[in-house]
Amino acid sequence: MKRFLLICLLTCAAPLAYSADEPDLERGAQLYFFCGTCHGQAGEGNALLNTPAAGKQDTWYIERQMVNYRANLRGYWGPLEDIYGNQMKNMAIAQVPDEQAIIDMAAFMHSLEPPTLPITVDGDPEEGRKIYEETCIACHGPNGEGSTLLGSPRISNQFDWYLLRQLDDFLSGARGQQPDDIFGTQMRYMAQVLDTEQKRKDVVSYIATFQFTEQPD
Repeated sequence: MKRFLLICLLTCAAPLAYSADEPDLERGAQLYFFCGTCHGQAGEGNALLNTPAAGKQDTWYIERQMVNYRANLRGYWGPLEDIYGNQMKNMAIAQVPDEQAIIDMAAFMHSLEPPTLPITVDGDPEEGRKIYEETCIACHGPNGEGSTLLGSPRISNQFDWYLLRQLDDFLSGARGQQPDDIFGTQMRYMAQVLDTEQKRKDVVSYIATFQFTEQPD
């Protein structure tokens, strides 16, 4: 675990900073209303639409992903087709016209309650715990709460099938392949440890047992 902690401390940087005005939650709610048709008005996501849960995610992470979508750092077509990411990229361009809109909507999404989600991935949580403590805990925290300081997102209170798909995308290069996507590139490197489908299912099954915990930083 110490080796992975060192890697994270050396490579992870602070999240993006913004100089726009303070967030306007009312405007954020208006901007999010259309997004809620896919992500749920309470941020609970929708498995039928392949949309992840969005409630209580950290504002800085939402801001970073919206910027990445708009800059073609997520949802790109090469070398592999990220179908769902590309759909989200188009929505990000259409629905959040400027930096302030990103800040307002991200703040509103963070104000939503953390969702409680069903377990759908058939893995071994105990085996997943061993993998998580060796590989993931240094950056994502003991309860999947993430770290603002390290720029690592919350992964608790998220669909297990979505987390599994993201790991698959990192491994395939459908995500984290763009050179300017610093954090995605880091995660793609870390995902190589989970080199079998069973390992990925196990670690995701363990993450699914986490309860919402506030970030210490």
